[in-house]
Amino acid sequence: MNLKLTPLYLLSFLILVFLVHEIHDWAHTLVARVVCPCWGMRVFDGWDFCADCFASAGERALATVAGPVVNFIFLWIGWSLLNEDNQLDEQSLGCTIVLACLPLNLLLAATAGGGDLTAAIRWLEPHDAQNNPHFVSLLGLLITVMLTVPPLARTFLRLPGYRGKFIIFPIFLFVPGWLDHWVNVGLNRWLIKPGTDQAHAYAWVIAWLILLLIGWFFTRRQPSKLMREMTI
Repeated sequence: MNLKLTPLYLLSFLILVFLVHEIHDWAHTLVARVVCPCWGMRVFDGWDFCADCFASAGERALATVAGPVVNFIFLWIGWSLLNEDNQLDEQSLGCTIVLACLPLNLLLAATAGGGDLTAAIRWLEPHDAQNNPHFVSLLGLLITVMLTVPPLARTFLRLPGYRGKFIIFPIFLFVPGWLDHWVNVGLNRWLIKPGTDQAHAYAWVIAWLILLLIGWFFTRRQPSKLMREMTI
C-alpha cells in the first residue's frame, strides 16, 4: 500500500475535524436545552448552561457527557472500518475518522484530570469528587483510555510503512488539534466578540456548521482515497 495525501484529501480531513468538533458542541448544547428551560451560551469552541437552568446533577452530567459520546461513537465507527478484512477504501475512511476525532485531545484532557467525561463523573458523584478527587480523575482517565486507545492502535497498525506509522500518524495526531484550537479562537475573536448577544452568536455557529456540511458534501469521497495499492 501507499499513501496519497492530496490537497483535496487534506482539505476534506480538516473539514471533518471541524465538523466533528461542531457536532460535539451541538450535542452538549441540545441536551442542555432539553434539561434546561433556555438556550445556553455558545461560541465556536464552547458552550454552557443558561443562567436560569435548574437541572439536576444527573441532567447536567448527561449534557456534559453528550459531547465526548459523539467522539467515542465516531472513534468506534472508525475502528470497525479498519477491520483487516475490509476494502482499502473503507480502511482509509476509518483512519480518517479516528484521527479527525482528535483522540489526543481527549487523552490529554483526561490525563490532566479534566475533560468532559471526568466532569460528568464529578456531577454524578459530587461527594467522591470532593473527598477523593484523584479517584474521579483516574476513573475518567481509565474510561477515556479504554474508549480511545484501541481505535488509535488499530489506525497505527493499518497505516502502511515507515512513512505512514512514524511520520503521518504523529503529524495527524498532533497538528489537527492545534489547528482546530486556533481556528476556533480566531473565529471567536472575529465574529463573536465580548458583548455579542446570543442570537448573533448562534447565527454565526449555525452558519459555520452549514458551511462545514457543504464542504463535507463536496469532499466526502476523498477520505476513502488515503490508502491505495502499490502500482508499478
